[in-house]
Amino acid sequence: MSNSSKISSEEVVEYLKENPDFFKAIRSSWNITKHNMLDLIALIVFSVIIAFLGVLSFLIGIFIAIPVTMLISTIAYITIKDNYNPNEIY
Repeated sequence: MSNSSKISSEEVVEYLKENPDFFKAIRSSWNITKHNMLDLIALIVFSVIIAFLGVLSFLIGIFIAIPVTMLISTIAYITIKDNYNPNEIY
């Protein structure tokens, strides 16, 4: 194992200085998603249905279902993040 893959304690401290704390991150996530709750709940239900169908198809379908649901979640995250405007009043 090479030294370049290890993370030093200084890097961790620097990361924590530059990035928001836990509560700021949770608050930010809530602000981004609060106006999309029904869409996100529908997405979760849809993903569970896809995963369930993957399991029903003799467990082979789960190898397709999991990447598909991950892709859908990633696209939803990018879409919500790109459309978020913190200055917009709802």
